[in-house]
Amino acid sequence: MLFVLIIGSIKLANAGWSAFRIITPENMSEYGVELVQLSKNDDYIEFCLVDSYVRPSGEIIYKSAWLLESSVSLSSKNLNFESHFNKLTVNENISSTTVLTSYNDDPDKCQMQFKVKLEKINNSFVFVGYETPANDGGLRYTIHLNSFQ
Repeated sequence: MLFVLIIGSIKLANAGWSAFRIITPENMSEYGVELVQLSKNDDYIEFCLVDSYVRPSGEIIYKSAWLLESSVSLSSKNLNFESHFNKLTVNENISSTTVLTSYNDDPDKCQMQFKVKLEKINNSFVFVGYETPANDGGLRYTIHLNSFQ
């Protein structure tokens, strides 16, 4: 009986660590994520994303970040893009994907800096997760950039 309890608690802990969340201005500090609007003009908004668990694409033990654009409005229940990026399924609504590779390790500078066209901000997202399936990879999340303008 004790064995069953131990195994059950390990599964619960594992499931809690490997979670998906939608990051908003209200909850981002709770998850150790920072997204700041650097500038805005009539055409673009420039953002800075900081997450110490994101590293350049290809470093397997770290998460990667993608900027993506959807061809349609998406509800909050359709914002987990993990299966699309680890190639388990294809999300037909994603019209554009860019790996956020402009990475800076200097703590006094922006880690990942990117621009989004104002006309596309309502259907633009950042997804942070893994390029390959991971059973327990920590927090995966989506940021709907519209909520940060």
